[in-house]
Amino acid sequence: PLRVGDDVDVSLALEKLGTGSRIVLGTLKVGDVVVATTRTVHVAIDGQGRSRPLPEAFKAAVGARLPLVSPTT
Repeated sequence: PLRVGDDVDVSLALEKLGTGSRIVLGTLKVGDVVVATTRTVHVAIDGQGRSRPLPEAFKAAVGARLPLVSPTT
């Protein structure tokens, strides 16, 4: 478990970078112990709340900063 005052290391990686969405995996560790994992799906939407393609510049920036990994589950 996490406790108030713990130093938490958070790492993120891409599971998928698609046309209009991305899946981001997260790992939270205290020392060498994994205390939590996350998997979030982010979908790009337009002003009316409809899905839309991710801008190519955004995809390039995200892809350059987060490693692409295979899911483990």
